Amino acid sequence: MNTLRPAAAIDEGTYRSFSILQEAQPDYPTLRSHRLAVGLYDDAGKLMRRRRVELDVVGRETEVPELAGEALAALTLLNDGDLTYAKIRLDDASFATLTRRLKDLPDSLPRALCWAATWDMVRDAELPTRDYVRLVLGNVDATTPPWSAWPVLPGSISGRRHRAATTSSPGRGPSPGSPAAPSTSPPSGACSMRP
Repeated sequence: MNTLRPAAAIDEGTYRSFSILQEAQPDYPTLRSHRLAVGLYDDAGKLMRRRRVELDVVGRETEVPELAGEALAALTLLNDGDLTYAKIRLDDASFATLTRRLKDLPDSLPRALCWAATWDMVRDAELPTRDYVRLVLGNVDATTPPWSAWPVLPGSISGRRHRAATTSSPGRGPSPGSPAAPSTSPPSGACSMRP
């Protein structure tokens, strides 16, 4: 699966330039084309989308000239609307916003994309588990309906085990004898919260 991340040059509170960088796993080095949207969200009591640009991402870097000159967003969300199949990454400012305000995204789809992106970042050793747990504790109370929080909670619990099983060097996998990835299935005896 390809990974997409934002790259921006910033000048006095605006985007001087904005592009999307695409990476592939070394074992599967194909870079696919993606039709997706970039959403810019402002913090106005709720995280409200101010601008959405839909485009085709092709190759290692795709410029998004429509965002040049736009004011910086509190949250920059790649693949807004979930139009393509790829992992997405968040920039530092967006993650800081989500740590405080993910619960304030009024629509469930961008909320779900942000939960998935942050958990992928933990699994790929790009985000410390403690930061993910802080995100969960600050936001999971507002997830509705309650059963929709289930994929988040095992991540926060088992993430510590996963991070402990991996080395601190980027790109290195679990240590010998450790599980390849934490389980996201309910623990034995857990109640089903499905409607």
